[in-house]
Amino acid sequence: MHTDQIVRETLERLSLQKEPESFTPGRYRVLLEQPVVWNIMLTAWQAFAGPRCQNRTSCLSDKLGQKIGAGCLNITDYPSHPACGRQVAFDYEGTPSVKVEIMRDGVMTGMLHHLDSAAAFAVLSNGRAGRCPLLTSGIPNQHTVTPGIWVVEPGSSSKQQLLDQLGDGIRITDSYDPFHCLDISSGHFSIPCRGILYQGGKPVKNIASIAIHGTLEELFQSVVGVADDLLISPFIMTHAYCVGAPSILVSELVVSGK
Repeated sequence: MHTDQIVRETLERLSLQKEPESFTPGRYRVLLEQPVVWNIMLTAWQAFAGPRCQNRTSCLSDKLGQKIGAGCLNITDYPSHPACGRQVAFDYEGTPSVKVEIMRDGVMTGMLHHLDSAAAFAVLSNGRAGRCPLLTSGIPNQHTVTPGIWVVEPGSSSKQQLLDQLGDGIRITDSYDPFHCLDISSGHFSIPCRGILYQGGKPVKNIASIAIHGTLEELFQSVVGVADDLLISPFIMTHAYCVGAPSILVSELVVSGK
């Protein structure tokens, strides 16, 4: 990142420290900044997990091969990525980990599989067998699937270009508590966040104590632009996988608050 960009973003973040003001809840055109998309995808990958689709506890259980998102939306799970130092050669079952195209041009094209779920769908495992700790234990002992480097592919627009298209809308800069705000079985989410209200393409005031609402499919289908500001970061609570996300422009989301 260049020095002038760091200075620009630092000044912008400082401007967010101003006291938030009230706003009118409703449906808004929304720019979800990179950390917000990252937060959503940190949990949303579970909807594409083979075992969940197999036992029908995913909102996307019957969606393989169907268009569930906008044509500009692509999601991939990588065993390695040039923007990330993590590398996963094989999973704990000994299966080589390969690149998995999860969504292409809005169509659900893949799932994350270990040997059991792959057999249930009559496909080869893509090497995503993992273990995670149970609520009663910190020891990773639950047989499951785990992504490697879970990435929403970047687009060709800059974040500023997407902001120029925001018009009358809300720029969501921060979100919180993704684990308790996204139901994988139904796809519904209600995520607390904060942001900036825009009118005529110009920032008007900071807003806080708000939340965005909808379903994963509604969110995926409402994407109208994807920025090129991809950032890949590990999930620091377990270091089991990494998530990569850019900023995205969404045509409409329900935003509540006061």
